[in-house]
Amino acid sequence: MCAIRGNRRGYDFCFYLIACIALSLCVGGCSNGLSPNSVSAPSNLVYPTTSISAIVGTAIAADTPTVTGTVSAYSISPSLPSGLSFSITTGAIAGTPTAASSQTAYTVTATNSSGATQTSVQIVVAIAAPSNLTYPTTTITATVGTAIAADTPTVTGTVSAYSISPSLPAGLSFSTTTGAISGTPTAASSQVNYTITATNSGGSTQASVSITVASGSTLTYPQTSITTTPGTAIVTDVPAVTGAVTSFAISPSLPAGLSFSTTTGAISGTPTAVASQTTYTVTANGTAATATVQLAVNSSSAAVLLDLGHAKSITYLKDLSTTLLSQDSSGHWVYWNTTTASQIASGEAIASPGWPVDVAGTTLATGVTNGVEIRSAVNGSISRIISSPLLDPASTATKAWWKLSLDGSYICAGSTQGLAIWSTSGSLIATRTGDYSAAKVAAVSGQLQIALGAGGSSVIETISTTTGQSTLSPAFLGTFSFWFADGGRFITIQNSLNVYTYSASGVQQSGYTMSTNLTGGYGNWAYYVYPPSEAIEIYAANSNTLAYIFDLIGFGPFPNSSTGMLCSQDYAVDMNAGSLSQAFFSYSPTINATICSAASTTEMAVGDANGAIQLLTQGTTKPIVLSYGSVLSAAGASYKAAVSVDGGATFVFDPATSMLQNSFPWGVSLLSLSSDGTVLAAGSSLYSLPSGSSISLYDQSSYGYLLTDAQLSTSGTALSSIWYPEHSTVKTLSGVITSQSGNLLWSYSTYFPALSNNTAAAPLSPDGTEYAFFTQGTAGTCGTTNNFVWLATIYQNGVLQTPIALFGAPIVWLDNTHLLVDTYASSCNGGAYTGAVIYSPTGVQLSTPSLPDMFLNYRHISVVSPTSIYDPLTNTIYSTSTGSATFTGSLPTSGVGAATANYAIYATGHRVVVEPHN
Repeated sequence: MCAIRGNRRGYDFCFYLIACIALSLCVGGCSNGLSPNSVSAPSNLVYPTTSISAIVGTAIAADTPTVTGTVSAYSISPSLPSGLSFSITTGAIAGTPTAASSQTAYTVTATNSSGATQTSVQIVVAIAAPSNLTYPTTTITATVGTAIAADTPTVTGTVSAYSISPSLPAGLSFSTTTGAISGTPTAASSQVNYTITATNSGGSTQASVSITVASGSTLTYPQTSITTTPGTAIVTDVPAVTGAVTSFAISPSLPAGLSFSTTTGAISGTPTAVASQTTYTVTANGTAATATVQLAVNSSSAAVLLDLGHAKSITYLKDLSTTLLSQDSSGHWVYWNTTTASQIASGEAIASPGWPVDVAGTTLATGVTNGVEIRSAVNGSISRIISSPLLDPASTATKAWWKLSLDGSYICAGSTQGLAIWSTSGSLIATRTGDYSAAKVAAVSGQLQIALGAGGSSVIETISTTTGQSTLSPAFLGTFSFWFADGGRFITIQNSLNVYTYSASGVQQSGYTMSTNLTGGYGNWAYYVYPPSEAIEIYAANSNTLAYIFDLIGFGPFPNSSTGMLCSQDYAVDMNAGSLSQAFFSYSPTINATICSAASTTEMAVGDANGAIQLLTQGTTKPIVLSYGSVLSAAGASYKAAVSVDGGATFVFDPATSMLQNSFPWGVSLLSLSSDGTVLAAGSSLYSLPSGSSISLYDQSSYGYLLTDAQLSTSGTALSSIWYPEHSTVKTLSGVITSQSGNLLWSYSTYFPALSNNTAAAPLSPDGTEYAFFTQGTAGTCGTTNNFVWLATIYQNGVLQTPIALFGAPIVWLDNTHLLVDTYASSCNGGAYTGAVIYSPTGVQLSTPSLPDMFLNYRHISVVSPTSIYDPLTNTIYSTSTGSATFTGSLPTSGVGAATANYAIYATGHRVVVEPHN
């Protein structure tokens, strides 16, 4: 069939047929009978690393297998650890493990259409042990009560937990999460090495830190030596302390009448008995701090003759109608019952830098060093003492201040170190860090409003006294000037002319354009005072409307934040209502008032620079005296003592019994008594005692003269006075000797440019017949007619007795035959003190006792006996025979006093006391 001759197509077909048959035979029977389309299964699957040890976070080397045959896909079981990957194409195991995993056998299968092959790989994933644990501070020196800077380590690797051994000192804490050491140590601890371990499942690493805690605690009392007398309260002594104190203790027990606070360490009270000087040790528990205080309750025979109230300039007044609080420049304060004109309580605060006192609601608050006493506004008793470093006025660097709220419910204090608020029960309400030393605050009910504090100079920070939370107002224009006294508004000033009124929350209410600034405000009113206290303009606070202009007399005005009153001299303005009201008092005070406080339009208190306080009330005819003020003069006789005070009163006492015998409604600076106590000289006026009736008055005031000095003879029969020309440019002094009835006995003129109106009257002998006075002598080489040597000249009944002038200043007649003179070097206007000389009436030198120079106080020397004199400046009695001191008062003196045969009467602080001297 394949050979078809002569036909090409047939030949091709035959060839094709033969090839097809051959192919068919080959497919069916070639290669030992296998199908020509069959593939063999993979085999010999091998991983180069059959056991992999991986580390979390560290990439492993890719583990790629070899295999025989063709693989269509790879698979692994179970799933690889987190972070590792498996290639289904190559079977490679690779990646970076992210979590630990225990050792596991993983089966890898290589597959194709003809079959599969398997192998196993062991994999374990471990966590690397931490390393390089390092603390930035390896030696910590801490102080009890002072927080340390947190010491946080760095470490290589992962840490599951930190631990420390041994335990840290009390107050310090250790974080098992971060390894940080922080906190405030509360107890001292010697140096210890602490081992810190950082651990995970892979292992651990360690570091060492050395910690020492020094006590660092200080306990310091402002008064380390206290001396007082029975019946006299001490100034409360509150310590300054650093460190965490749990309580205070004192040993031994304090003297009777004094108390010790185990909460604040304060020593306070009034001793009731004499106690010898003892050293008391105070311990601040919880710290290693101790302090010692020396305290003595001296035995003193001095008895209070008169409580003056105040004897220094009145710096604070707050009249609350039925009560009044006052304080003077020495820090002494008095809480008065104005109905009975009596003292409810009194005490000592700080004179400098002016730690205040205040009263509001049921609280009387009095400042002491390192604290504030919280007292009852009913009886003045101390209920507690709030103590804090913010209450330390002695630290001028911190610029500390404190304030009682207007409702008396809380105390706030600030300094460069921060701010704190306490309830008057002593609970801490809130604290703030930052500089609050220049803050101006309005302590109103329920919240403290703060300007110029740490919150910023152009915002008001308000702190709730209920929650302790604070908020800030929107920014205000200008510079903060002042709060209204009631805290309802504040004033700012911009560019000296633009004055703005804002609400307490910082909402602008009005604006003014003024050439001068407002100086105060209350309620709906703001005011400006023309210097020097000429008039006051009052404006409506929410507009720029001038409401009223008041003329001022003398001083003021002084706003009362509790009553909304302004006052000055003899009038008060009520700013409480929508309209202003003014009240004039029908009489003026009899003192030269410098400060006032009005409770209402019917009552006003005024005080002066000498400590006197008077109460003016509508419907009465004269002031009510509260504080007598300083002692102007004192005089003594055998059984009487007279004291005259600035507040307008003179008292006559029996020094033996302290009983009041006479009182006069005037005060004078020149008192004298006859030795038998029957005649009192008040200036140039004479009075009979005990009746108090007037005897006589010699007066040159109608001739333009002012009384400079007056001295009564101890017999009471003659008065020596000297008068100074008030307006004359020629300082010719007029000396006069008058009889008890006021008749002129003798007169003289003298000129003393060095003394002018301080020249004393000529001292009189006890019987009043002899007198010695200054006169001018020849200057010699002084060179001008205005320079004179000091000369003392003796006269008897107007007849010159001394043939030679005595070079010196006559001090006092010891009796009718002995005159004490202080002498001076021969130079112009006196010269250096050369000693005391006693002369006879004829100028014969009798003796030269070693007495101190008494010229500065020679108008007030008291003759105790012919052989002894009392100098009130030194509160000492001297023997005129030996010059030695035979008595010195047991209490400090203000320099005014007198002596009788048996008693010294002198002013000390705010009291006049009487003390026996033999």
